[in-house]
Amino acid sequence: MGDLPTAMLIGGTLQLIYFGTISPGGNIPADEAFAACIAIPIAIQTGISAEVAVSLAVPVGLLGVLLDTLRRTYGTVWVRIADKAAEKGDRKASATPHSSASQNENPFYAINPSINLSAHWLQCC
Repeated sequence: MGDLPTAMLIGGTLQLIYFGTISPGGNIPADEAFAACIAIPIAIQTGISAEVAVSLAVPVGLLGVLLDTLRRTYGTVWVRIADKAAEKGDRKASATPHSSASQNENPFYAINPSINLSAHWLQCC
């Protein structure tokens, strides 16, 4: 995007916010990477200040946790399918969900690049 100093300023500010967060018991308080991948391109493209970018990044980080939780919940469907096939003694059918589960979860990972493209859309409007 060409504005490395602004990206470093916003990224550093976001990092200061998330330095003190911990994940006790597997609880993920915020998705820092998702927040940065969304807020920094939007801030650079629209020219907003670092303060506004941080105020945008915090709810986006919480949205990232929600999407990750949905992805993990969706993944449990494949375990149940494999268990049912294993109870029937069908080895091939019980192995199929394990190999296809990661491919079926890809739409959750495709959300991030599509949101980054919205930074370009925001600049045009």
